[in-house]
Amino acid sequence: NVTGDLGESTGGVTDALRQRNMFFFGGDLAEVEHVMTHEMVHQFQYDIFARGHSGNGLQQLASSQPPLWFAEGMAEYLSVGPNHPATEAIVRDAALNGNLPTIEKMTKQPDRYFPYRYGESFWAYIGSRWGDEIIGEIMQAMTTVGIERAFKRHTGFDLDELSDEWRE
Repeated sequence: NVTGDLGESTGGVTDALRQRNMFFFGGDLAEVEHVMTHEMVHQFQYDIFARGHSGNGLQQLASSQPPLWFAEGMAEYLSVGPNHPATEAIVRDAALNGNLPTIEKMTKQPDRYFPYRYGESFWAYIGSRWGDEIIGEIMQAMTTVGIERAFKRHTGFDLDELSDEWRE
């Protein structure tokens, strides 16, 4: 009733305006914990945009529009950690069949390339190479300088270079 029909596969939602989470207690407790943690990552993402004041930063969020691979991939990575067999299987299959997308393709066609899994894999690459602390640094920086410059500032590489390295 709060959000309308989100479909049966939706496990939870985070409201950017009021910074509240809604999720369902339908599956096993491990999946409930995963969804709750995933939604809490979104809560923290919105809080960074709002600078600690609920409802603030919405124009900045709308103007920067983080791509789904960025926001959802980060939430997946930070909620399940670096070893996630389902994501590893999907990415391995795509790599073996020459279908692993670039960051540009994931940004422009999120409906074609599963942003939760490919984005999670990309963040796992970033975390394994520079440490998980860099994820928060990139998140903080992107609110003021944008995604491309945030990655360049903290990794020394632009997104095209990072995309190539991740795919390799």
